[in-house]
Amino acid sequence: MTTPENTPLRPNRYVRKVLLSNETLLHQTRLHIIIFAKPAFFALIALILSVTAFRYLPNLPTFVRLLPIAVAVIVLLVPYICRVHSEFAVTDTRVILKTGFLRQTSLDLQWKSIGGVSVDQTLFGRIFKYGTIGVFGTSAGQKFSMVSDPFAFKRAVEEMIQNNARRNAN
Repeated sequence: MTTPENTPLRPNRYVRKVLLSNETLLHQTRLHIIIFAKPAFFALIALILSVTAFRYLPNLPTFVRLLPIAVAVIVLLVPYICRVHSEFAVTDTRVILKTGFLRQTSLDLQWKSIGGVSVDQTLFGRIFKYGTIGVFGTSAGQKFSMVSDPFAFKRAVEEMIQNNARRNAN
């Protein structure tokens, strides 16, 4: 599996599992690291709260003073699990989209059934290169938020459709 520029592209776990032997992986992305912004802010506040409790409330039981840090770790684990278990890929024949760990959502669309790809970005999304992609087929469609570099994904899908349409026209 190589990109058109002959740079090896290592597929993620789910993509590797569903990739056919004659398919070439053209592009892949995942959720942007911006998904850690709010949990990291919360973790910072929890750390400050815990340090303050250790410094000014020595009579408080230790587990109570450590509780904000434990909650912060759990809050940081949620976006980590979401990021690790989300995969967005474009092959030479289809689009593969998968999110979720306990509740998995996946969408595989062959190039002929892709009706369009949309990108929605906020101002921060344009600055930090993340946004919402929508992939719509003739019978199904889905939107995925906080995707890294959504326009590169859209371009890869459109190029894949165009190349397949040219190949079938000949």
